[in-house]
Amino acid sequence: MNQIFTTPFEWIAVWLRKLSLSGNSGNCIAIILYIIICCLPAIAFLLLCLRKKKIRADYLLLVCSAALFIGIYLMINPGLMPPYFRYSIPMINLAISTTLWSIFICYIILRVLAIIRYANEINLAKIAQVFIILVMIISIINICFIKLPKLWVSANQTGPDLYSRIISSEDGAVMLDNGSMRSFQPDRIPLLLCDLVPSLLFIWVLIASFRLCRSLKDNHFTDQTIQDAGALSHLCIRVLCITAVLEVVRNILQLLMLPSLSDTTFTVSLPIIEILLTVTAFILAKKFETAHTLEEENEAFI
Repeated sequence: MNQIFTTPFEWIAVWLRKLSLSGNSGNCIAIILYIIICCLPAIAFLLLCLRKKKIRADYLLLVCSAALFIGIYLMINPGLMPPYFRYSIPMINLAISTTLWSIFICYIILRVLAIIRYANEINLAKIAQVFIILVMIISIINICFIKLPKLWVSANQTGPDLYSRIISSEDGAVMLDNGSMRSFQPDRIPLLLCDLVPSLLFIWVLIASFRLCRSLKDNHFTDQTIQDAGALSHLCIRVLCITAVLEVVRNILQLLMLPSLSDTTFTVSLPIIEILLTVTAFILAKKFETAHTLEEENEAFI
């Protein structure tokens, strides 16, 4: 998981360090590449200035270049760090990489907000579609490579009490090298579904949001737009209801299966933001319907 955040900065540092240690010519090439890589944000800033498209947020590109010079240099030369940090170089690399990513993400957010501020309605719909696609990709990756493997591992673990019962019953469970037991637990499938279903429902909401943005981009007050807006608002209600019920079911199942679980997480959440977004979706749906009615009345009057 840490490799996701340290990429590509740690990889660049390792590659440049190996190149610099290969000889004098390699060291010169490494220095040149190091300067070019760290100057890329500053070069982008100069290009924006020449094209007269610079905004105040673009000054953060200079901060990005300065941070790259410092962060990558420390990862290339960990011996320059204080003695305390040398014992935890992977954690320091993770901290440096996370800080660099936070600066870049901050710049992207400020840039996007500036674009949104001056964009028209059609461009706003296009921007929303792009972000919905990005969130959908991230959600699918999270489900396939994080949630599913984690749930599978959880389904094949046994707690201490169940472990002792398996030993005494000698039912053929597999002994691991570390002394713990692993066997698939069919009774945990409902518990796993309670963790997985909300993520799948979130993707369903994203698909409905994408359809609404596509309708808004084509025409504001068509019957399809009204239908998509209503479908999204009602879907948000259903998803919130299902998610709330699944949270209760998950807590009850964990309580009933507590002796056989090696890891439990009882949650109590109040989805205030989700409720506000649902209310906003309903308001937009009503506004679209009212505007569509007024447009039809005006056309009939003319």
